Amino acid sequence: MPIDRARIDVSIRRWIDSLRPHRPSTSSLKAKRIVTDALLRAAAVDRVLYLRDLRRYHFDATIADLAEGLGAAEIERRRLLAEANPSTAQRQRVEIYPAGGPRSGRSPATLVADRRHLRQFVEYCQANNWIAQSFRPFPPNDKGTGRTADGHDDAPENRPVIAYNDWQGLLDTAGSIHPRTRILVAMGLLWGRRVSEAAMLQWGHINSTAGPVDRAGLALSYRAAEVRPGQAVIRNVKRRRTIAIPIGAPMQVELDRWREWLEKSHNPLQLDWYVVPPRVQASVGGFVRVPHEWPVVPAKRATTVALIKDVQRTLTAFGWRDVRREGMHTLRRSVAVHLDGIGEIAAAQALLDHMHRSTTELYTLNRAGESELNALMSRDSPYER
Repeated sequence: MPIDRARIDVSIRRWIDSLRPHRPSTSSLKAKRIVTDALLRAAAVDRVLYLRDLRRYHFDATIADLAEGLGAAEIERRRLLAEANPSTAQRQRVEIYPAGGPRSGRSPATLVADRRHLRQFVEYCQANNWIAQSFRPFPPNDKGTGRTADGHDDAPENRPVIAYNDWQGLLDTAGSIHPRTRILVAMGLLWGRRVSEAAMLQWGHINSTAGPVDRAGLALSYRAAEVRPGQAVIRNVKRRRTIAIPIGAPMQVELDRWREWLEKSHNPLQLDWYVVPPRVQASVGGFVRVPHEWPVVPAKRATTVALIKDVQRTLTAFGWRDVRREGMHTLRRSVAVHLDGIGEIAAAQALLDHMHRSTTELYTLNRAGESELNALMSRDSPYER
């Protein structure tokens, strides 16, 4: 489409179509359609058809529409009411789309995702030069869009990480809470796994032996990747596929430690048992055991909410003050930042199973290509082969 004639509805359709080859989940596509439909309703109020005519208040109106469940009819009624009282144009916009008041629409957590979808749509249009590169639909200090409640930017590279020198200390802190907490933190620090991937991992997905592993009874929802000795099969829910990653010597030590603890009460371990099972509060003689001694139920799968709270409990015990927005992704970011720091960004991309290197670089402190640029310009003749 010509830059000055890029229609909003056509651009939205092309954006949605561009996502399909990557096989996004049905719920993700549905959420994006809901958000873009709201953007179309907000643009229709001013009879805006082209991207060049979108303004920040159109995106504010979109969020208000989603937050309050206004719908097209209510938006149009408020527009007519504001046109009947055109005393101040700036006040008119606020009256059409109030920010407060009772809500009957989407939850605050969903609205954070809605803002993210809007930013992704704008970035897609900017990549095609349909929208000016300087256009920013949300102010940088907007709560839930640019900054979090604890003052950190939402962008992953500006979120806190655990320095490599503190990894062992964090593992020991997790172990003092419960051995299951230690293996969970190890999956985040040493493997960079998401919480959903850690929750679904079964012992049969890990091949620590020299021979093959029978995975016939395992709950693999995607086509199983070939797993060789010294590898583990990981199910990536976001990309809807399985991958095989090397176990690595540090993680093998943690797995052996965890297996030894489990086999004291569950021997032998079954291949279809979960590596990070739920804990249960137990009592002996009427006295509740300390959390470190709570048994686990290896045949059941732990909830992701419980696992995230476990990581947050560990970070709190390690000295972090505000852990409200932290979890397994905090550990995942730490892996990416460390590997990037030692010049292994490609290995970090493979470990985290990112489709594009630029996604991995969002977790690090570098812009895309910055490390290559620094290496190039440090040469005596940077522009010669």
